[in-house]
Amino acid sequence: MKRLIALIAVSGTLGLALVTGAHASPAHQTTTPTPVPGPPIQGNKVNLLLYVDTVTGPIGGVSSVCAQQNLFKHGQMVVFRMWGNNVKAAGAALTAKNVKSAVVNIPGLNPITLKYTSHSGNGLPKAVSYWEAPWAIPATYPIGVVDFTVVVKTKANKKAHLKSYTGSFSQQYLSPSSRLSVTP
Repeated sequence: MKRLIALIAVSGTLGLALVTGAHASPAHQTTTPTPVPGPPIQGNKVNLLLYVDTVTGPIGGVSSVCAQQNLFKHGQMVVFRMWGNNVKAAGAALTAKNVKSAVVNIPGLNPITLKYTSHSGNGLPKAVSYWEAPWAIPATYPIGVVDFTVVVKTKANKKAHLKSYTGSFSQQYLSPSSRLSVTP
């Protein structure tokens, strides 16, 4: 019993040090600010759920194509990928049949249209379908974080009594180290 109490006391002391920010680091070290978390989705009504990622494309001397990545150099190709579900349509997958438009908005550029495609091979048991759009980063694009957004608009379906819905993804609330970035 005494060991358990001692462990709790030590844990409480460490927890207090972490909460109050007490640390024993040298004065010359800097800390990265903690990103402000986005609003929770729990309790909010959403119409569309989107999953978005970026992978390497075949341009720019990458060692592996379709590898998840967020750091790219000028001349490399970013491939934006998106999967989604329409909550209002009982969770139906977002496909070319039920999506009116899907675009990637990159600051300073015209919207890039996402296209619905299927991919098979590489050990996959069957074809996987998703939305994708390539972007070859021009040498003139600024170095730094690329705060892109993906915007999807569904088609209305009168037979199923479904309206057209719009959903979007933004990396605004992600940690800066997790955002798409153009590096030197």
